[in-house]
Amino acid sequence: MATTTPNRLYPYPNLAGDQNKVPADLQALAEAIDTDVCQLLLGVVGRPVARVRGTGTFQSQSAAGIGGNTINRVPWDTIDFDPFGLLELQDQTPGNRLIRITQPGYYMAFASVQIPTFTTAGVTVNYLRWQLRQGTSASPATLATRLSGHSNNIPTNADDGNVKVLTTAAGAFFNGTTSAYSVEFQAVTSPNTPSYPINERTLTILRMTQS
Repeated sequence: MATTTPNRLYPYPNLAGDQNKVPADLQALAEAIDTDVCQLLLGVVGRPVARVRGTGTFQSQSAAGIGGNTINRVPWDTIDFDPFGLLELQDQTPGNRLIRITQPGYYMAFASVQIPTFTTAGVTVNYLRWQLRQGTSASPATLATRLSGHSNNIPTNADDGNVKVLTTAAGAFFNGTTSAYSVEFQAVTSPNTPSYPINERTLTILRMTQS
């Protein structure tokens, strides 16, 4: 009588008493593996993922909020996809502009922004900064914790095709109730100007664990 492996229960002949039936034994083993692998594949699903986008321009403050003031938070207006219901756009007026995470777990986030050439005559761009932060919807105006950032002291120019792209990524735990993302853009110019228009920005989140 054939015996089976202890873990996946694949059949193989008992060397002590089974008849020599190589083709039949190989067929039984192959069919068992084939069935088992198909069942395993049925259980493989992609990790929950979502993406939000901000379209049009945003007149980011130039000098104010260097320490992470909420005035530099960029707004969002479009949920590109969220099949698992991972996020909720909060009020997008200044002082809020949070993306609340609705399910607890550890998340990876990837944020990008397109920064065009600054065209105001006589102004030099000294510094560009793009930051990913974690705040709370229970106190939206509170300074959010910095998770990651990308800075550049070279202004957007022809070498960038006149559109510089800054990206940043980070992982963090979210409680599924009040924890929220915010993303900031800031430009420092000489002389100081009241704003710097930026273009489209995206935030993509990937849920890595369930708690």
